[in-house]
Amino acid sequence: MVGSAIGEVSGGDVAFEINHPGGYCWGAGTGLNVTPDIQAGDVVSLSFNGVRDAATTTLDIFASDDVIARNRVTSQRMAALAAPFAAHPHVAEVRQAGMIVAFELTRDGNKATAFDSTARIGLRAYRAALDRGVLLRPLGDVLYWMPPYCIDEEALQLLATTTRAAIDHAIEEAGACA
Repeated sequence: MVGSAIGEVSGGDVAFEINHPGGYCWGAGTGLNVTPDIQAGDVVSLSFNGVRDAATTTLDIFASDDVIARNRVTSQRMAALAAPFAAHPHVAEVRQAGMIVAFELTRDGNKATAFDSTARIGLRAYRAALDRGVLLRPLGDVLYWMPPYCIDEEALQLLATTTRAAIDHAIEEAGACA
C-alpha cells in the first residue's frame, strides 16, 4: 500500500472514493488530509466500525450457500411470474437478465406508442407499489424487479401481484391514453 490513513469520518465529511488515481478525492476540502495513491498490485485493507474482511465474508457466503445456484432457481421463478405481463394491454415488452426483470410500459402495448412523458406512468406505478410495501425501480416508463438474493416465494408472489396492481393504478390515475 502506497498511502495509508486512519481516521473517523463524520456526517459532514465527503464520501471516500476507493482506488482513485492520484489520491485526490479522499476527504478533499474536509481537513481529513487523506491522500492515498493506490496502484495496481497494492494490498488494501479497509474496516468500517471495526469490521474488517466484510468482502471475504460475503464471498464465503456465496461459496457455502451456493448463492448462484439458488439465484438460477429464483430467476426461473421470476420469469414464470413475469410471463403473464406480456399479455397486459400496456406492457410492450418483458425482458430479463438473471435476477433483473424489466417491464416496458406503453399506451397500447406497442413500443412505438409511448405514453406522454408528462404522465409519468413509471413514477406513478413506483409510488403505487411503494404504498403497498414493494420497491420497484422505474426508469422512465420501464419498471424493474431487482430483488435481494434472499427473496422467498411469498415475497416473489407479492412482487408480481403488486406490480400488476401498480401498473393498473398508474394507468387509471393518469388516464389510459396519457
